[in-house]
Amino acid sequence: MDLSACKDISFDPDHKRKERKSYNHEELKTFLANSSIKDYFRCAPQITDSHQLLSYLNATLSSHAWGVFDLEELLDLYILAIMMMTYDEENFTVVRERFMLVDTVSNLGDGLQLSQIDVIANGLYEKFVHGEGAKRLQNVLNMQMAIPHLVLSSGHGSGVAMALLLTIFGRYTKHPVKLQKTGNAQNAFEMVKFVRWQELADAGKYQEMFMMMRTICLLLNMPNIRKEFHDNDMGAEMHKYFLGVLRGLARSDNQTFFAMMVERFIAFCVVRGAT
Repeated sequence: MDLSACKDISFDPDHKRKERKSYNHEELKTFLANSSIKDYFRCAPQITDSHQLLSYLNATLSSHAWGVFDLEELLDLYILAIMMMTYDEENFTVVRERFMLVDTVSNLGDGLQLSQIDVIANGLYEKFVHGEGAKRLQNVLNMQMAIPHLVLSSGHGSGVAMALLLTIFGRYTKHPVKLQKTGNAQNAFEMVKFVRWQELADAGKYQEMFMMMRTICLLLNMPNIRKEFHDNDMGAEMHKYFLGVLRGLARSDNQTFFAMMVERFIAFCVVRGAT
């Protein structure tokens, strides 16, 4: 499934177009000042131009490519790379530099164990998944901007992305799940079943619903997950399950514009993705 058809859909419960908040220079400076990696990027607080800043970050990190980073430093480097995905977001001339930073970070920490990847994923969750309602959804959307780039990276990025998405489900459903070498597709599907979709719809909590639906959509796009789905003939079962969720939403009394947009997202990006 290709998310390109869905990435520009606007989900605004007030039916108004709002500018999505991205990370700014002050937030970046604050993060670096309190991070374990501040000594690596001493000049970053003085650079505001996105192209110059990304070039500096990439060059500095490349010069330490053979260095040894502890787990806290690796976590902070992933946070930095994710923040830079939406830094000066409207500047499309630095797409390559953004991906280079994600890819470089993903190739650090050679030989990371699954348990260490889980630690990084939980740290990313604590950093990015917070707030309530629209604020929480905004934070998650900003973080999820980096997921496709992590998946395409040549190092541990794909594992970190998968562990992070599973962690979002595990924390939300209060059924912890850890990254495994195999069986992640089955774990993802089980997590989906723990979400009380109809209760969310009846309560009008469509922002939470969209957050979780987009998370499963990103999981469905991951090559390893899709392979497991096809190898275990799980696609038809998930397709049937989400059709049931969709029919339930259609019967909900909360038929707002936002609700209808969520239903469209499920129909076009989740149900189709399960086949």
